[in-house]
Amino acid sequence: MKALDFGYHSLRSGRRVCEPAPPESPQHLHTAVDVPHCVWKLLLVEDDADSADALTSLFGLHGIETSWTIDGSSALQALDSIQRLGERGPDFALVDVNLPHTDAVELCHELREHPIGCPVVMISAASEQILIESAERGGAIAALRKPFSAEHLLEILEHYAAGQPFNRPSAARR
Repeated sequence: MKALDFGYHSLRSGRRVCEPAPPESPQHLHTAVDVPHCVWKLLLVEDDADSADALTSLFGLHGIETSWTIDGSSALQALDSIQRLGERGPDFALVDVNLPHTDAVELCHELREHPIGCPVVMISAASEQILIESAERGGAIAALRKPFSAEHLLEILEHYAAGQPFNRPSAARR
């Protein structure tokens, strides 16, 4: 298996927001999931509503603010709207390889090259070979086979944000 190191070095500075713990949250209270106080913003491009709903809920438990679009056209429209409104763009995009009416490799390039573009992690339940090839051709920072854990995605993003290569197998499942 190939290792992930597609040549990216760091997220744009200032894109990730870190907030102190709310003063009204007692330190001794814990939930089943330890939610980080640093918030990642994610653009999820996924055509399956059930998968998108499950991923959005899972990411929310891990402090990831998620915006969902169903195809490449709506993903690019979302970035255009964010730019027009002057809002902070997504820190990264999570793109399904098998989207209807969308070339996921081309979308990966378009998301990265958009004025408020972002790095891309490609996901798929498709074969590992197709996923890895698509991620490499699209310039994605990583490729994850479905199902995957939010912790694995966060580990990839933390390495990427720190400018460290991520040397796990490209399409690893966890």
